[in-house]
Amino acid sequence: MLYERYGDAQVLRDQYPSMRAWVDAVDRLTGPGRIWGEAFQFGDWLDPTARPTILAAR
Repeated sequence: MLYERYGDAQVLRDQYPSMRAWVDAVDRLTGPGRIWGEAFQFGDWLDPTARPTILAAR
């Protein structure tokens, strides 16, 4: 979002190692089926566009 707003690629360079580490960690946790079923996850309840009634039901 910062890059899109301001066009400064430095933020991408600075954060690339942590972004790559996160993607690699998710890859390890999900396995070949790409389903995250065992370890802690936030899941879709963290969806900022979800309606409040949906959030309350979870």
